[in-house]
Amino acid sequence: MLSSQKVRRVLCAAVLGVCATFLSARPKPNHYRFVLPSGYVGWVQIVFAAPEAPALPIIEANHALLVRIGESGVVRTGDLWVHFRNPHDEFFYQVSDANGHDKFVPVPDDYTLDDGYGTHAGFGINGTPDNSPGYSWFFFIGPPELRDRTPGADIRKVPGFGKKREAPATYPTPGRIPPS
Repeated sequence: MLSSQKVRRVLCAAVLGVCATFLSARPKPNHYRFVLPSGYVGWVQIVFAAPEAPALPIIEANHALLVRIGESGVVRTGDLWVHFRNPHDEFFYQVSDANGHDKFVPVPDDYTLDDGYGTHAGFGINGTPDNSPGYSWFFFIGPPELRDRTPGADIRKVPGFGKKREAPATYPTPGRIPPS
């Protein structure tokens, strides 16, 4: 006859085995999918490692971490920022069709900047402009002519791009830019 201690050990091992199997079967994300409000143009700030913020959901069909961006342009997540190997980040506008059903429409390719590594060009800072905990990633979504007129929006043109630099003196204000 098994002692109660041995029974607990066997049950514990079985539960751990089932959990390990479940976790290893869960798809591993390999890129980000950003979903923005219809026609969004402006700065985005994603705060990673934000205490008590939820994790980003995984879209199992294509192994993407889903980042839904609202009108504020700010998203907070408890996840760490992941630099995926060979990523192909995706950008969509969420629009409603004539029947009121939501659908995803690709953001025009020239509204985003590829950093040469398949991810969106922007810049990161340890911390946040409001001094709350986390790591902030800023990037700009918008047409090239607006990006050219917006300081820092084309990070590739900022002196020192690609090298370690000081954080900017002023941070961009996330959120939709009103049409001019």
